[in-house]
Amino acid sequence: MGRPLRRSTLLALLASLFVASSSTAGGWSKLQDGEVAWLRTPAGERFFSIGVNVVDGEPDREPRQGSLQYRYSNGHATPEAWAVATRELLLGWGFNTLGGWSRRENEIGLPFTPVLSFGQQANAIWGDPFAPETAARMREEAKRRAARHSTGPLLLGVFTDNEIGWWNAPLLLWFLKQEPSNHTRRRLVEFLRAHYDDFASFRRDFVVPPEVSDFDALVKRPVSALLAAGGDSARTLRAWTPIVVGRYYAMAAAAAREAAPGALVLGDRLPIYWDEDALREAAKHLDVLAVNHDVATPGGWVAPYFFEGLRDAAPVPILVSEWFFASRENRSGNTNRGQLMVVDTQAERARGAAAAARRFAAFPNVAGLHWFQLSDQPPGGRSDGEDYSHGLVDVHGVPYRGFGDALASANRDLAAIHAKARWQTPLPKGEPIAVPEAPAGFLEANATLDALDLDRSRLIFPRGRGDVPFADVHLSWTEDSLVVALLGQDFFDLALYEQHPVPLGDTFVLHLVVARPASSEPGAERRQVAIHFEPERLSQSPEHPPSEHHVQVYVPKGHVVENASETPDPRIAARRLRAIAPRIDGLIVVPRALLGLDTARAGEPLALEVAVRGFLRGRSFSLSGRPFDEAVASAPVVRATLAPEDGEPPFAGAPWVPPSRAPSR
Repeated sequence: MGRPLRRSTLLALLASLFVASSSTAGGWSKLQDGEVAWLRTPAGERFFSIGVNVVDGEPDREPRQGSLQYRYSNGHATPEAWAVATRELLLGWGFNTLGGWSRRENEIGLPFTPVLSFGQQANAIWGDPFAPETAARMREEAKRRAARHSTGPLLLGVFTDNEIGWWNAPLLLWFLKQEPSNHTRRRLVEFLRAHYDDFASFRRDFVVPPEVSDFDALVKRPVSALLAAGGDSARTLRAWTPIVVGRYYAMAAAAAREAAPGALVLGDRLPIYWDEDALREAAKHLDVLAVNHDVATPGGWVAPYFFEGLRDAAPVPILVSEWFFASRENRSGNTNRGQLMVVDTQAERARGAAAAARRFAAFPNVAGLHWFQLSDQPPGGRSDGEDYSHGLVDVHGVPYRGFGDALASANRDLAAIHAKARWQTPLPKGEPIAVPEAPAGFLEANATLDALDLDRSRLIFPRGRGDVPFADVHLSWTEDSLVVALLGQDFFDLALYEQHPVPLGDTFVLHLVVARPASSEPGAERRQVAIHFEPERLSQSPEHPPSEHHVQVYVPKGHVVENASETPDPRIAARRLRAIAPRIDGLIVVPRALLGLDTARAGEPLALEVAVRGFLRGRSFSLSGRPFDEAVASAPVVRATLAPEDGEPPFAGAPWVPPSRAPSR
């Protein structure tokens, strides 16, 4: 599988699936080859799954406006004729799997991965997962839904549900609002009694009605609660999440294995976000963890932190169950309302998607990726309002040839790329980080992050030092500024919090600490800025589908820590890029003078610290590996230099000496 997967090889592999004996094969499985994860066919072959979602010529979702949508009758006399033609189209583009919501599985004859959605149907997530009858209901529903699909060696795996999310605050607050008879609510109240020494401690973290004065009162009635400002609710949420999430995955995996023996259990297609505590529970029960993903830039950059976090919290193969690119230039009339990746032209879409496919395959834990979707969505919107031009073909069934050819070229490379995949590691201890120079004119041109060298500018945070990093931080410099780019994620919902605006102490924050240990200039020993990402509701706009009218964004605002001001410093230019919650992004430009670097020369030794903490003072990580509070209150200790674009650093001053002076308060 280290060589490109050609059509003849793929056909031979597919043929081998039919002759694989259950007595010798036992169904699909997973394979770990050093750092690299693969799927393994029933015949024992390594397999990198390259799929397409919604391969369906008989849509059962009616569009919101008009009747124009993709159908098999656009060019084909029968569904069977459509299936034969679609198989040839997919094979010609190098795809080897049918993703979720696909039909005509037998006629198309590729490995397939149905979405069973039996947990949601059995009310096992937001209903009552701890009810005694829930596990049996899940098993029954899984069998009923699996029976709609054929069995045999082409059944690669099943998705238990779709985009559950595992938002930690709703998982607790929702069940508090349920009736006292709800078994999961009872389990939650038992947990809260054990977690808190007394009810006063609980009320410091959660705002409840005044008549709810003790745990006995909490037991007797549904309670609407909010997260308290300045409290320690994050610790409680993190302790509760594994309890309820673990319950779901244990039941779902058992039901899926009983309903579809020999197929892999792929999970619930996480929605472009993961929760570390939920991941650890999922990995105990799933064969493969499915995640949906949106690329970070128009050029196809895929943020490494996302897959490194999966590696550390869920050490199982990863399937990218949805990824996509849309174009304003399309033949279907799509307006692409929303915040997913959209570019101007089909040529840009082809370049970005091909680059992204290769980047996905270069992560050792990614064992497959499934494009979303076969056809453009109905212009004017499908039933939930989405109308993206995500298709390999338009709504008339006509292929986007240039785009398909670009993906075909990438698809032929994916197995070979994946076979050579390796994780990036931090520099050896003591070796300085070379902060690259940003391209000339980057800030003036208002360019996208693709203009930066994102590989060189990314800081690699140490592993195994507390929480799994939940963001990438990119650092570069210009003649006048340090440029910070953040691509990350964290969950926070203003509707569940007691006040707005959110106090700075409860916001998502990035601290940048810099010192010049070789300089004797005043103030050179330590300077610090903090970038607080403040939640704001996204204003309603016809540019967004109804499903996005109440979402939030996280807006970065820069503060000079030494000033101890609640007001953002106007000298720090900070802006959000394109992410909506729970994803976070921002580009921050800090004048070098604010950091004492206005006279620093390329190659001069610096001391650096970057520390990130999530909402509600929850998860955190730092470049030095120190705990967050220590990292932001102490002298920076990570060696760094401002590296020029080319040539040797010109600085030839005093050697780097680890700073020891703590900051003045």
